[in-house]
Amino acid sequence: MIGNNSCGANSVRAGKTAENVERLEVPTVDGERFWVGPTDDATYRSHLAAGGRRADIVRALKTLADHYADAIRTGFPTIKRRVSGYSLDQLLPENGSNIARAVVARPWGSY
Repeated sequence: MIGNNSCGANSVRAGKTAENVERLEVPTVDGERFWVGPTDDATYRSHLAAGGRRADIVRALKTLADHYADAIRTGFPTIKRRVSGYSLDQLLPENGSNIARAVVARPWGSY
């Protein structure tokens, strides 16, 4: 469900999967595990202070969001049931910089 941002008939009432996810535990390929969710400045600093893969991932996502913020704001459609691709708009500050919701995705071509 999380891997493809499930969006069935009930999503009209209850929202897509991404809209119902607040936090996720992320396992990395090298065995690290950490939690992500809304990321304010203090949370961002704690991710960086943890170091390792966690810091690398969170830093890269923030860099991506900062660099492409204007394109994300203007290029993402605002339709209710948009489920294709990654939800990069969730990385923006006005959406709580929510890493958990950003990684709930239905990558293009997975239909």
